[in-house]
Amino acid sequence: MIYATPTPAANFYTPTPSAKLLIFKARSLLINGNMPLFPSAKRDWATVEEESVVLLPNLLWPPKNWRPLNPDQRLLAVEFACMSLTQGERHSSILLPERSFLIHSFHFLMLPGSAGFPLENKAKARIYTY
Repeated sequence: MIYATPTPAANFYTPTPSAKLLIFKARSLLINGNMPLFPSAKRDWATVEEESVVLLPNLLWPPKNWRPLNPDQRLLAVEFACMSLTQGERHSSILLPERSFLIHSFHFLMLPGSAGFPLENKAKARIYTY
């Protein structure tokens, strides 16, 4: 007859991850997003080369020479990219989404220093649920 020996209590201890690891995991979830639980956060586009990400065949991100743009022009560039992605060939529609919903859906494209945009009640509700 074979008896299993009880394992020492020390084997049941799981150490708490280091603060650096927790920060890394939290930042990774926020940057990459975890749909549908919460959308991805703004990226730090200042560290990315211009026109290095292909969004559509004729739309590269971040736009070329975006740094000298004023905050309103940066927001307009984001809105243009969002609208282009929304109104692509497969998803074209006569009905256009609300401005705040459009920007919130593609929030990860926001350029540093972009102008703020007004939040309507529906947009605030969406943000609060996340």
